[in-house]
Amino acid sequence: RDTQKYWIALAAFIFLGTVIGFWWQQTTRQSKVTGLQIQPRRITNAPGIELYPMLSPDNHFVVYAKSTNNDNTIKLFIKSAVNLSEPARQLTYGEDSDFHPVWSPDASQIAFTRSTPDGECHIYSISIVSSIEQQLTTCRPIHGYSLDWSPDGSSIAYIDGSVDNVGVFVLTLSSGEKRRLTCNNPCQWVDAEVKWSSDGKQLAILRSQDGFRSSHLFTLTLDGQLTQRSFADYHMHSLSWTPDDQEVLISTRRDDIFKVWRIQLNSGKFIPVELKGINVVFPQLSKDGTLLTYNETNQRDYYIDSLIIADDSTEKQQISIDTL
Repeated sequence: RDTQKYWIALAAFIFLGTVIGFWWQQTTRQSKVTGLQIQPRRITNAPGIELYPMLSPDNHFVVYAKSTNNDNTIKLFIKSAVNLSEPARQLTYGEDSDFHPVWSPDASQIAFTRSTPDGECHIYSISIVSSIEQQLTTCRPIHGYSLDWSPDGSSIAYIDGSVDNVGVFVLTLSSGEKRRLTCNNPCQWVDAEVKWSSDGKQLAILRSQDGFRSSHLFTLTLDGQLTQRSFADYHMHSLSWTPDDQEVLISTRRDDIFKVWRIQLNSGKFIPVELKGINVVFPQLSKDGTLLTYNETNQRDYYIDSLIIADDSTEKQQISIDTL
């Protein structure tokens, strides 16, 4: 239970005052959505700490983790991003805490990390229709945190390991086989977060050193080619690929100020993403590149808002972050 309380307290500290929002911004470059009058929409209005917003592949729903006041745990909720009058539906129950939900490519299931009161860690999936849960594998209670479903639906990448060899694993869902991709021996770093590219050919990894005071972005191909992509001294967290797999969105923390950046993989250049709010974290771009969710820390409210980059009159397209 001490481990569970630690993670809940840490999440509350990092995301205190979290507001989950969608973002639209237009640069001076020509954009196919120029001229649309976009206004933010409130998706939720219940108090509480809401974490890890993740849009469904069709952009119709948002799944997120939310603190519950009655038992001091974190549970998963799902909310319509289209029909805002529909109430949020709680997905998970019990005395455990559930973190970091991710959608399956067909939007039928959600995978997540579960922490039990006695300090155990498991990765589960839950059916959106039946709410039937299935335990997929176990993980270390300290580092069983970040995970992502592969675009072809065949596997889940996640972070696991003991104190001195925390690395990236891939779980093959059909066989249950687990394969370690990084840090086979004692390492001087910690792989903290992982995210599949849109084409499923590589993984983005946030690798931390110095007690998480600094992080760097790496990419890893499935044949083992590891490439460092960033060199600036930032405390980085959260990952999101652009649909063309040319850039990765991350958030940084320095002097208790959170900011969102796009990192160009070829150059390693950090380009600031100017979002409304003082502290914005956890950027997640939708699969088609038309929506962006993020957390805004304002130390007061904990709501989900939305901004639309393209509406139904815009042809379905992969909108580059450069056009936003």
